[in-house]
Amino acid sequence: MRSSAARGRRREYGIVEDYVGHGIGSEMHMDPPVPNYGRPGRGPVLAEGMALAIEPLLVLGSPNTRLLDDGWTVVSEDGGWSAHFEHTVAITPDGPWVLTAFTGPPAGVPVPTGTVRAPALHRHAAG
Repeated sequence: MRSSAARGRRREYGIVEDYVGHGIGSEMHMDPPVPNYGRPGRGPVLAEGMALAIEPLLVLGSPNTRLLDDGWTVVSEDGGWSAHFEHTVAITPDGPWVLTAFTGPPAGVPVPTGTVRAPALHRHAAG
């Protein structure tokens, strides 16, 4: 599988390497760190039971960033446009399950009682 960096660089985007995805569970930010760059097969080994936040950050321009005075907002150093995407993925016995997708679990993966499925998104015609 290609990394976000490989796809982004192919399209001339910068990849922000200062921020990476991460494990998620009893805390929001946990090990392992999940970089969006690097050579295939060199990142963390995925194992059943893991939950990961995959968070590529792409920029048009310099991948260097700076933190604003609010201590939370990150902007590109050169003021170029940027985009941040995130999905949370669980590693199940049957493969990955993108928990933040609207499609639900893969076939055969039980949904816990009381789980609310997100509604499908619909486009509304103007007018």
